[in-house]
Amino acid sequence: MSRVLKRHCVTPSLRTRIPSTFPCSKIAFAIARHYCQRGYAPACSRFSTSAPLSWKPTPILKSRVVFTGNSIEFDLDEADKTLYDNNLGFREEVVCIGPPLLPLPGYPEIKLGREFGADGDPPFRICRKLGWDGTSSVWLAFNGFKYLAFRALTQVASVPIQDGESQLYSFVKVLDDYYLNQLPDHPGFELVLKGELYFNIQPYDQQGQLVELTGPNIGLLKATSPDRRLPLDAVKVLCRQMLMALDFLHGTCGVVHTNIKPDTIFVKHILTTEEITKLLEEDPQRMYPGPAWTLIPVEDIKNRLMFPNPLDNSSVFRPTEEFVSQPLPAPLLTDIRTLTFKLGNFENVQLLQNKMRDKLHISPNMSPPELILGLPWDEKIDIWALGCTVFELLTGTSLFSRPPSLTSEESDARHLNDMVCVTGDSLAGFVPSIGPLAGEDSRSIGSRLAEAGFHNTERERATHFLRRCLTLASDKRPSALELFKDAWLVG
Repeated sequence: MSRVLKRHCVTPSLRTRIPSTFPCSKIAFAIARHYCQRGYAPACSRFSTSAPLSWKPTPILKSRVVFTGNSIEFDLDEADKTLYDNNLGFREEVVCIGPPLLPLPGYPEIKLGREFGADGDPPFRICRKLGWDGTSSVWLAFNGFKYLAFRALTQVASVPIQDGESQLYSFVKVLDDYYLNQLPDHPGFELVLKGELYFNIQPYDQQGQLVELTGPNIGLLKATSPDRRLPLDAVKVLCRQMLMALDFLHGTCGVVHTNIKPDTIFVKHILTTEEITKLLEEDPQRMYPGPAWTLIPVEDIKNRLMFPNPLDNSSVFRPTEEFVSQPLPAPLLTDIRTLTFKLGNFENVQLLQNKMRDKLHISPNMSPPELILGLPWDEKIDIWALGCTVFELLTGTSLFSRPPSLTSEESDARHLNDMVCVTGDSLAGFVPSIGPLAGEDSRSIGSRLAEAGFHNTERERATHFLRRCLTLASDKRPSALELFKDAWLVG
């Protein structure tokens, strides 16, 4: 057995002094943090030991959590084999509630046949796994009449909504008011992915959403493409439609998406209800071989703490099934006449009249200069992120990168330096470096498009469009409607 650390502390749920024992390992430390955060286990934010903590992953398959009276012991068996690089055996998202285990975002366990819906209405039954992204797993649901997508948000994504810090429901009300009041039609309304029902997933108390059904997100399509790109004409269609969606959000709704990236843009499917039903019959849900392992439910831990049984030695992990993601077929991206893209995943949306910097969850690589520099920001951060996304879809590579080996300050300085070099724009008070700050991303947009095979007029117009999106001064960055009329998109 590994060395153990012992300390006494008060468990909030029991208000009694509980001796706790847990090994010096990353897994045990995270497990203890997990239960502490849920209010059912000892706090472990501060402790002392003569030996430094070992952050080498500790095998976990036979690990045990033992409840004896008021005593909790996390017992990790070092004879176990490390489980699939610490992903608990999962090939896709790791279904394990309670970050920061490993650390994990906390994907809830969803089973086929489970039903969701509003009281009095036919429930929607889960019938297929469509995919997953950084904030949710996505499932196909059917109520006997129509198909919708069910988004099961992670614990990390659910917390701001549960705590009232997210402005998602304010945005939903804005959309409802627009629809019910029959305001003048804006083409961007149809390019925004709309939710139909929002509720908690029990017993995890996480957010679930029944939303409009789409095909796969663009991140998945890009990842499965041989050169990790999308066809040029498809990128232009996507760009025009996303600009129209952003004009609707910014101008009509007064909101900022804040998280534009390939994973939040979806291609609309073109299948009828009958065709989807036939597809499910011909290609039923597939499973990965062998079990994956998930943490035992928190409620089980609570019950055993409240009613301890000296003979009850419960495994920390239990086996669970893992479903293969099987998205609906996407239309051919070469047939631009059938292409419709939808902007989705609005859990990080912010109202312009109530925007909060500390609640932003923008991808670091997509951060505009005003956020890095701590300057005032507005809807133009969406324009910057769209420019980064379009470049990625054209070339198959990210426009900017932030190496994990650098400190936050070093990464910010390098990022700003790359912005100036890439765009050829100027940033007040900042002089680009050709020394240590200069990274691989400091080459100009035009040269990198040329390396990707774009030449002559196409390269010049694409470069001009991207430089407009990536104008360093946010007050000079064009609006979505102004960019919609750019020569690269209409030519």
